[in-house]
Amino acid sequence: HHLYVDTLDFFTSGGHFDIKGYFDGSRSDSIFFFPQINIDTMNLGQMLYRFDNFGQDYIVSSNLLGRLSVSIFGKLQVHAVMVPQIENSEFFMKLEIVDGELKNYKPLHAMSEYFKDKNLNRIRFDTLSNQILISRGIINIPSMTINSSLGHMDITGKQDMDNNMDYFIRIPLKMVTKAARQKLF
Repeated sequence: HHLYVDTLDFFTSGGHFDIKGYFDGSRSDSIFFFPQINIDTMNLGQMLYRFDNFGQDYIVSSNLLGRLSVSIFGKLQVHAVMVPQIENSEFFMKLEIVDGELKNYKPLHAMSEYFKDKNLNRIRFDTLSNQILISRGIINIPSMTINSSLGHMDITGKQDMDNNMDYFIRIPLKMVTKAARQKLF
Protein backbone atom coordinates (compact mmCIF):
# COMPACT_ATOMS: atom_id res chain seq x y z
CA HIS A 1 0.00 0.00 0.00
CA HIS A 2 3.06 2.25 -0.14
CA LEU A 3 5.04 3.35 -3.17
CA TYR A 4 8.43 4.93 -2.55
CA VAL A 5 10.10 7.34 -4.97
CA ASP A 6 13.73 7.06 -3.92
CA THR A 7 15.30 9.28 -6.55
CA LEU A 8 13.75 10.85 -9.61
CA ASP A 9 15.72 13.66 -11.14
CA PHE A 10 15.88 15.17 -14.57
CA PHE A 11 16.92 18.29 -16.40
CA THR A 12 14.27 20.34 -18.17
CA SER A 13 13.59 23.98 -19.03
CA GLY A 14 17.22 24.91 -18.37
CA GLY A 15 17.20 23.66 -14.77
CA HIS A 16 17.28 20.60 -12.52
CA PHE A 17 14.22 18.82 -11.05
CA ASP A 18 14.67 16.38 -8.10
CA ILE A 19 11.80 14.41 -6.49
CA LYS A 20 11.80 12.07 -3.50
CA GLY A 21 8.94 10.89 -1.31
CA TYR A 22 6.32 8.21 -0.94
CA PHE A 23 2.68 7.49 -1.66
CA ASP A 24 0.48 6.12 1.12
CA GLY A 25 -2.43 4.21 -0.40
CA SER A 26 -3.44 2.27 2.72
CA ARG A 27 -6.92 3.83 2.40
CA SER A 28 -8.23 3.83 -1.17
CA ASP A 29 -10.40 6.91 -0.54
CA SER A 30 -7.45 8.92 0.85
CA ILE A 31 -4.23 8.48 -1.11
CA PHE A 32 -1.47 10.81 0.06
CA PHE A 33 1.86 11.78 -1.44
CA PHE A 34 4.56 13.02 0.94
CA PRO A 35 6.97 14.78 -1.45
CA GLN A 36 10.38 16.36 -1.16
CA ILE A 37 10.74 18.31 -4.40
CA ASN A 38 13.67 20.56 -5.29
CA ILE A 39 13.80 22.64 -8.44
CA ASP A 40 17.00 24.51 -9.22
CA THR A 41 17.23 27.54 -11.56
CA MET A 42 14.51 26.46 -13.96
CA ASN A 43 13.37 28.85 -16.71
CA LEU A 44 9.79 29.76 -15.68
CA GLY A 45 8.50 30.58 -19.16
CA GLN A 46 9.71 27.26 -20.55
CA MET A 47 8.52 25.27 -17.52
CA LEU A 48 5.00 26.72 -17.55
CA TYR A 49 4.77 26.13 -21.30
CA ARG A 50 6.03 22.53 -21.11
CA PHE A 51 3.74 21.65 -18.19
CA ASP A 52 0.73 23.29 -19.92
CA ASN A 53 0.62 26.08 -17.29
CA PHE A 54 -0.23 23.40 -14.68
CA GLY A 55 -3.84 23.41 -15.88
CA GLN A 56 -4.60 26.96 -14.75
CA ASP A 57 -5.19 30.18 -16.67
CA TYR A 58 -4.15 32.77 -14.11
CA ILE A 59 -0.37 32.87 -14.38
CA VAL A 60 0.69 31.49 -17.75
CA SER A 61 3.99 31.07 -19.58
CA SER A 62 3.58 34.39 -21.36
CA ASN A 63 2.96 36.30 -18.06
CA LEU A 64 5.77 35.23 -15.76
CA LEU A 65 9.42 34.94 -16.73
CA GLY A 66 12.59 34.40 -14.71
CA ARG A 67 14.67 31.65 -13.09
CA LEU A 68 12.87 29.60 -10.40
CA SER A 69 14.41 27.73 -7.48
CA VAL A 70 11.96 26.08 -5.08
CA SER A 71 11.78 23.43 -2.35
CA ILE A 72 8.42 21.78 -1.67
CA PHE A 73 7.48 19.36 1.08
CA GLY A 74 4.31 18.37 2.90
CA LYS A 75 1.28 16.14 2.46
CA LEU A 76 -0.61 16.14 -0.85
CA GLN A 77 -3.85 14.19 -1.25
CA VAL A 78 -4.37 12.72 -4.74
CA HIS A 79 -7.20 10.91 -6.53
CA ALA A 80 -6.59 7.34 -7.71
CA VAL A 81 -5.62 8.79 -11.13
CA MET A 82 -2.97 10.99 -9.40
CA VAL A 83 -4.85 14.30 -9.80
CA PRO A 84 -4.02 16.48 -6.75
CA GLN A 85 -6.75 17.48 -4.29
CA ILE A 86 -5.31 20.78 -3.09
CA GLU A 87 -8.29 21.47 -0.82
CA ASN A 88 -7.34 18.44 1.35
CA SER A 89 -3.58 18.96 1.28
CA GLU A 90 -0.97 20.90 3.19
CA PHE A 91 2.47 21.72 1.86
CA PHE A 92 5.19 24.29 2.25
CA MET A 93 7.14 26.01 -0.52
CA LYS A 94 10.35 27.96 -0.15
CA LEU A 95 10.77 29.78 -3.46
CA GLU A 96 12.99 32.27 -5.17
CA ILE A 97 12.55 33.84 -8.60
CA VAL A 98 15.61 35.66 -9.93
CA ASP A 99 15.72 38.13 -12.83
CA GLY A 100 11.94 38.03 -13.13
CA GLU A 101 9.45 39.78 -15.32
CA LEU A 102 5.65 40.05 -15.13
CA LYS A 103 4.08 40.77 -18.52
CA ASN A 104 0.47 41.83 -19.16
CA TYR A 105 -0.75 40.52 -15.80
CA LYS A 106 -4.41 41.57 -15.67
CA PRO A 107 -4.86 41.85 -11.85
CA LEU A 108 -2.24 44.62 -11.76
CA HIS A 109 -4.25 46.64 -14.26
CA ALA A 110 -6.93 47.00 -11.58
CA MET A 111 -4.47 49.37 -9.85
CA SER A 112 -3.67 51.32 -13.02
CA GLU A 113 -5.16 54.60 -11.78
CA TYR A 114 -2.57 54.64 -8.99
CA PHE A 115 0.31 54.05 -11.43
CA LYS A 116 -0.65 56.13 -14.47
CA ASP A 117 2.98 57.08 -15.09
CA LYS A 118 4.27 53.47 -14.84
CA ASN A 119 4.32 50.67 -17.41
CA LEU A 120 2.08 47.94 -15.95
CA ASN A 121 2.45 45.79 -19.07
CA ARG A 122 6.07 44.88 -18.27
CA ILE A 123 7.25 44.84 -14.65
CA ARG A 124 10.79 43.65 -13.96
CA PHE A 125 12.16 42.58 -10.57
CA ASP A 126 15.55 41.34 -9.43
CA THR A 127 14.65 38.75 -6.75
CA LEU A 128 11.36 37.56 -5.32
CA SER A 129 11.82 35.28 -2.31
CA ASN A 130 9.28 33.88 0.14
CA GLN A 131 8.08 30.87 2.11
CA ILE A 132 4.49 30.00 1.21
CA LEU A 133 2.13 27.65 3.04
CA ILE A 134 -0.73 26.02 1.13
CA SER A 135 -3.22 24.51 3.56
CA ARG A 136 -6.74 23.23 2.86
CA GLY A 137 -6.87 25.01 -0.49
CA ILE A 138 -5.71 28.39 0.83
CA ILE A 139 -2.40 29.93 -0.23
CA ASN A 140 -0.94 31.96 2.65
CA ILE A 141 1.68 34.48 1.55
CA PRO A 142 3.71 36.04 4.37
CA SER A 143 4.95 39.59 3.98
CA MET A 144 7.53 39.94 1.22
CA THR A 145 9.38 42.93 -0.14
CA ILE A 146 9.64 43.34 -3.90
CA ASN A 147 11.93 45.83 -5.61
CA SER A 148 10.62 46.19 -9.14
CA SER A 149 10.43 48.60 -12.05
CA LEU A 150 7.27 49.96 -10.36
CA GLY A 151 9.32 50.69 -7.23
CA HIS A 152 9.53 49.23 -3.73
CA MET A 153 6.44 47.45 -2.34
CA ASP A 154 5.47 45.00 0.41
CA ILE A 155 2.84 42.34 -0.28
CA THR A 156 1.07 39.92 2.06
CA GLY A 157 -2.20 38.03 1.92
CA LYS A 158 -4.00 34.87 1.00
CA GLN A 159 -5.89 33.34 -1.90
CA ASP A 160 -8.07 30.29 -2.33
CA MET A 161 -8.35 27.90 -5.28
CA ASP A 162 -11.40 29.78 -6.61
CA ASN A 163 -9.22 32.91 -7.07
CA ASN A 164 -10.78 34.74 -4.13
CA MET A 165 -7.96 37.06 -3.08
CA ASP A 166 -7.25 39.01 0.07
CA TYR A 167 -3.96 40.84 -0.53
CA PHE A 168 -2.46 43.82 1.22
CA ILE A 169 -0.02 45.94 -0.76
CA ARG A 170 2.05 48.65 0.91
CA ILE A 171 3.76 51.14 -1.34
CA PRO A 172 5.57 54.42 -0.61
CA LEU A 173 3.36 57.45 -1.19
CA LYS A 174 5.89 58.89 -3.65
CA MET A 175 5.08 55.99 -6.03
CA VAL A 176 1.42 56.99 -6.30
CA THR A 177 0.65 59.47 -9.10
CA LYS A 178 -0.61 62.96 -8.34
CA ALA A 179 -4.11 62.23 -9.68
CA ALA A 180 -4.41 59.07 -7.58
CA ARG A 181 -3.10 60.92 -4.50
CA GLN A 182 -5.85 63.51 -4.91
CA LYS A 183 -8.41 60.71 -5.22
CA LEU A 184 -7.14 59.10 -1.99
CA PHE A 185 -7.23 62.32 0.02
